[in-house]
Amino acid sequence: MHNKFKYKIQQACSRYRLAVFFLAITFFTFTAMAITNTDELSQNKVHLTVAKVFDKNKNEDYTQIIFLESARFYKVFTNNINYKSILALSKKSEKGNVKIWVEFTEVNGDVIKAMASVKRK
Repeated sequence: MHNKFKYKIQQACSRYRLAVFFLAITFFTFTAMAITNTDELSQNKVHLTVAKVFDKNKNEDYTQIIFLESARFYKVFTNNINYKSILALSKKSEKGNVKIWVEFTEVNGDVIKAMASVKRK
């Protein structure tokens, strides 16, 4: 009688093992998706060091900035509300070789939305 009861328990466990496996995979998938989404939101704010601030040309409505950590040219448009403070902070970072927070308009974008100095501890 004992062996028959043990066999029924093993049989029941093997039936539900696959269901538990799929539930675990589903849980981990949704968790990973939630983590990925928050990572994408924070990718448009980065610590960077200004390498060069170019003078604005007369026929352009933006100023170009290059960062040490990237090989791309980034733009700050003159109609940006924070244009003057971004320019001042980027020139300060260029002179002092200091990292600053840079916020872009979109993930992996090349248009700068805002800048802020990094608070030292």
